[in-house]
Amino acid sequence: MATRVAERLKSGILRGEYVPGQPLREIELCTTLGTSRVPVREALHLLAGEGLVELRPNRGAFVTSPSKNELDEIADVCHKLEPHLLSLAVPLLRPEQIARASVVLDDLDHIDDPFEWTRGNWKFHLVLYEAAERPLTVEMLTSLRARVDRAALLLVSEKKRRMLLNHEHRAILAAAQSGRTTLAAALLGAHLKSARDEVVRLMEKKG
Repeated sequence: MATRVAERLKSGILRGEYVPGQPLREIELCTTLGTSRVPVREALHLLAGEGLVELRPNRGAFVTSPSKNELDEIADVCHKLEPHLLSLAVPLLRPEQIARASVVLDDLDHIDDPFEWTRGNWKFHLVLYEAAERPLTVEMLTSLRARVDRAALLLVSEKKRRMLLNHEHRAILAAAQSGRTTLAAALLGAHLKSARDEVVRLMEKKG
């Protein structure tokens, strides 16, 4: 139950239903979500672990907003770890994993909801990374990515940008499928860097 409540709250936060700085009062959430306080409280702790909520002693829970420094740090870690993980994965990729990744990309071409698109985006990356058989690294990256989901939504808010990102995905997958490990990792590194740079630009523009 707590996990389901956390997913509903996360969706609301990322979609802008709850804005940065807004208090998340347990009693109000119980009424809105139709559940008791225990799963709500547990859900808030889960979201705090993802960096979406801040728990303040004697004050309650508040929606957070990642700082530029936090975004920079997470982007730096991802830029170092993800190409390395893909390099380990490429020689181990099986045909069925390539097929699954291709299906995810086809689905992404037809998803117009930015929130659902970001979920599909990470699903594509996961299909490839999981072949590396480094579950702790994947778990850490999943957690880090969750902390910047709000910024990722800003990045994929326009269809033109989503199409460009998916074009880059297909180039990465093609290199991985043909066993060109160095090229696949380089394309992924460029993909992550350009996404990070665009997020920073959009955040500065937004003010």
